[in-house]
Amino acid sequence: NSESHLALYNLIIAKNLYYPTHDEKQKLASDFGIEQSDLNALLVQWRKTRRNSPQRGTSSSVAPGKSVHILRQWIHENQDSVSTSELKAPSSDAFRQLLCLTGLSVSQLRKCLAYVFHTQQKVSLDARKAVTHALQKTHEQGLTSLSEEILTQLMRETGLSRLQIRGIIRSYKQSMHPVTRKKFHTLKKEWALYCESRSSFEEQQRDFSSFVKQMKTLLHLSTKQIKRITQRIRRASEEYVLRKSVREFIQEKVVHGETHLSEPNLQLFCENTLIKEDFIWRIIRRESFFPLTSEKKNIIVRTARQHDNILSRPQMRILSRRLCLSTKQIRYVLSTLPDRQLCSPSNGAVIREWFAQHQRTPSRKEFSNLVAESHLSPRRVSDALYRLRNPPREITADSLNSIQAHVKNHGTCDLPRSIRSKHIDHLVAETKLTRKQVSHFMAKYEDPPGKITPEKQQFVVDHYSGTNESLIKCKVHTQLS
Repeated sequence: NSESHLALYNLIIAKNLYYPTHDEKQKLASDFGIEQSDLNALLVQWRKTRRNSPQRGTSSSVAPGKSVHILRQWIHENQDSVSTSELKAPSSDAFRQLLCLTGLSVSQLRKCLAYVFHTQQKVSLDARKAVTHALQKTHEQGLTSLSEEILTQLMRETGLSRLQIRGIIRSYKQSMHPVTRKKFHTLKKEWALYCESRSSFEEQQRDFSSFVKQMKTLLHLSTKQIKRITQRIRRASEEYVLRKSVREFIQEKVVHGETHLSEPNLQLFCENTLIKEDFIWRIIRRESFFPLTSEKKNIIVRTARQHDNILSRPQMRILSRRLCLSTKQIRYVLSTLPDRQLCSPSNGAVIREWFAQHQRTPSRKEFSNLVAESHLSPRRVSDALYRLRNPPREITADSLNSIQAHVKNHGTCDLPRSIRSKHIDHLVAETKLTRKQVSHFMAKYEDPPGKITPEKQQFVVDHYSGTNESLIKCKVHTQLS
């Protein structure tokens, strides 16, 4: 009956008997007068409830970080050796104890143990170089993957597991075929054509595998990369429609002269459109809809005085929700305070004196002291330190001409990130500019702004509708940035 079930459930929770032995099962069945098959069914049901509870985390296929930490601690306490070849699997009693400690299912714990056992050895730079060198040799011979002999030899030489070597191979292949801006825009255009030809969602899902194969041969990307980009594009298009409806709702309230967003109107709009409140407040934080009145300014100033004129991001979010203002409007009020300048000479002097004395990157404790002494936010202190370490250099016509010629001759727009970084280093040594200056002018010359004529302006007005497809169409036709 329900009373005996409740008593049994309380006993299992108290003694942590979610995975009892055979003798313990027989004793529980005889004490509570139930069949052993019924006891097994109840235990399975209670294990699922325990794993799906908020305190224990969801029963996903990947074990949480806390469970991995528990397993690593157990290996450190119970294993004499940490070599992956000599690690021993836990006994049945230890396995049952780990199930109770982590709150995972049997399959989850097995996956987690395999992951922990195969990642005990740290991947050093020499081991990574050895694996990449073996990969380059196999590619020169016309092969696409490592043979079993080479894989075993690498495991013996580097001390890494098979799982770690596969991870290095995967990252190496992704670095050889990165997602450039040109590939991203091409995939975006092809995805728009694909969605236009198939109106229903079922048709898109049915023919998606053929689309992936076509994009793999066209762009030389992996299936995972193509799926991730298409998911990102689809999510962006859905969010664009939601943002448009939210903007119309807020602008209607502003036109009627409202300075706040009332709670009843917001709840009614969320119920009708099924849009979450957090999404609406995020749009309000990013865009300035409601006016900045003197009353709202006084509230921001009073709140800033209570926190030494420095507001953190969570505090700005609370103020934005309370006053229906964007973070840009709040920062504007904070910047107008007399003792809160962006980086006044007095505030910057503290940072300049410290850097002139030490000539290095500050530690965490020194950085927190600089933030407290300069009365600036951590981001502004780090920006000031970066400018002191890398002061901007004089930009001459010769340096700009050399960057423009290099971009034109080598076509750096479509190069992988690692190779592009080498080109930037070469230009830094040639022009004596900083990396930030060189990368800025490289991006400018890779996508130069065209001249705006009346014909191009009229074409943009007629054809741009706010979507990414219309933006690409206008960009190609007008040659504008």
